Formats: sequence, structure tokens, C-alpha cells
Amino acid sequence: MLDQAISTQFQMFGFGFVVAGEGNWKGFGHNGGAPGMSGDLHVFPRLGYVLVSLSNLDPPASTRSLEFIEARLPEAP
Repeated sequence: MLDQAISTQFQMFGFGFVVAGEGNWKGFGHNGGAPGMSGDLHVFPRLGYVLVSLSNLDPPASTRSLEFIEARLPEAP
């Protein structure tokens, strides 16, 4: 079941997850929010990284903080 959820089904979407990246950085995740809250999840199985960002601010606050950290991660943990 997880394999289906994280496999590209429709363009870049799996069943409930966005599937993106290439090579070791191929991963999946999901984000969302509403006024006053936002959250993001990015999982990179080959690298062993799971990133979660929660914010008490409107979107895209959690996305920006997660992308800041993600850009600074080493290729191999």
C-alpha cells in the first residue's frame, strides 16, 4: 500500500503525497495549512531523512523553513 501511495500516479502526485526529486533526493511529502497555521512533511527514503515543519503562521511559512533546512542537508547522513 505504501508503495502505491509514494509512486508517481498522476504527473507528480501519488495517492495523497507529492512525489518529486531525482536519485537520492527522490522523495515524497505533503503540505497544507489555513490562516494562522501551516505544516510540511518531506521524506527522503534513500538518505534516511524525514523533515517536518509546523508553523503558527499562514502558509507558506512552514514550506520556507523546511526548504531552508533541506538545502543545507548533506548528500549522505
